[in-house]
Amino acid sequence: MILSKMGFYLTRDFVRKIVFLYIVFFFLIFTFDLIELSRKLATQKSIIFYDIIKIAFLRAPHFSGQILPFIVLFAAMASFFRLNQTFELVIARASGISVWQILTPFIMTAAAIGLFSSLVYHSLALKSQIQSQSVEASVFTNNSKKFWLRAMSSDGEMIIYARVSGESGKNLKGVTAYLFTLEGEIGVRFDAEQAHFLVGENGIARYRLMDVVATESGKVRKKITSVDLNVDINEYDLLIKKTDAKSMPFWRLREQASRAEDAGRNPNPFLTQFHAMLSQPLLFVAMVLIAASFSLRLVEGTSNLVILSGILIAFMLYIVAELVLTFANNGLISPVLAAWSPPFVATLLSITILLHQEDG
Repeated sequence: MILSKMGFYLTRDFVRKIVFLYIVFFFLIFTFDLIELSRKLATQKSIIFYDIIKIAFLRAPHFSGQILPFIVLFAAMASFFRLNQTFELVIARASGISVWQILTPFIMTAAAIGLFSSLVYHSLALKSQIQSQSVEASVFTNNSKKFWLRAMSSDGEMIIYARVSGESGKNLKGVTAYLFTLEGEIGVRFDAEQAHFLVGENGIARYRLMDVVATESGKVRKKITSVDLNVDINEYDLLIKKTDAKSMPFWRLREQASRAEDAGRNPNPFLTQFHAMLSQPLLFVAMVLIAASFSLRLVEGTSNLVILSGILIAFMLYIVAELVLTFANNGLISPVLAAWSPPFVATLLSITILLHQEDG
């Protein structure tokens, strides 16, 4: 009964700190992004302040999700520091409760948050990011380049550019297409409000441009309701070519890896991202154990140095994990090994340190 009450008490305190730190970091990211976006108001007077607030708010969940491991680390350190300052840890240990019984609520909570981050939060953050790109494309006419595609058609070579793309290039906005002649010169330029990737019953793929202005050398510009541009690329090739593994939800990564392999392309980025997200609960657990190793037994006068050491170790773990994932993307090591080995090694080392502290 005592352990269950203590576990609920520790879990509640840990979750509260995680939520508080998430809100703080979310607000900081939102504020800095808002300041950066505000600089564009001087160049485009048609933009209203509400637009950039909306863009910054929609982009903040994606960036906040990337620092979730450190939020868990800081929350765990804050909880352990409070337990030391209030002597609750000393009382618990004196009553015969082991360090592992104290850490169990933190470990279970961290694993649950890591699982939620991979399976649910990441997908919601991606949807929010896509919405921010649509809003950004509609308000910033000089927005950065978002989509380029070079393809062949029955009429010759073409280049398609769009300010923003959705569904990995299947839906485009702010489209400019150049159709080249056999001599390599620009034959026709098409400017369209939007374009959609379609595949006919005959299997021929095409981009359907809507609300088009066609410009041909030596001729008057013409407004056309729609234009179909045939391309020598199928739906799977387009998805594989224009899809970033980090921009896909967890549930679609294995399917996309299979498609890439069938098309003769490198499936490793998708497999690596799949296992990286699958191993995220273990990464969050490793962050809790690192926090426990450096802040569960603080000595007066050295707490700041110890906490800073724990943060540096966690940061090094994050850097090494990202570096190893890059190696896996390029096929240098196995995606499974790259995703699971850094948090697994960090967990074992932290457990070793805690065992030494516990048993001497």
